[in-house]
Amino acid sequence: MGWIKCSDKLPDDDDFVLIWPLPDFGVELHVGQYGCFGKKGHGWYAQVYEHYSGVEFHPIVVTHWQPVPVPPTE
Repeated sequence: MGWIKCSDKLPDDDDFVLIWPLPDFGVELHVGQYGCFGKKGHGWYAQVYEHYSGVEFHPIVVTHWQPVPVPPTE
C-alpha cells in the first residue's frame, strides 16, 4: 500500500501510522497517530520523548499517511 492523502481517508483513531508532516515539524517521515489527544479534539499527533517529562503528544499537520509495515520475522 502506498501513501494515502489525508483529504481522501483517515486512519482509525489511535492507530499508529507512518506520517508525512509538513516540513515545519523538522522531520519528514515519522510515526504518528490520528485521534483525540488534545483539548481541541481530533487531529494528528506525534509522540515525542521529552527528557524530563516522558512521552508527550505534539500536534502536527500531516499531508499523507500509510499503515506501519509488518515487522520482520526471524
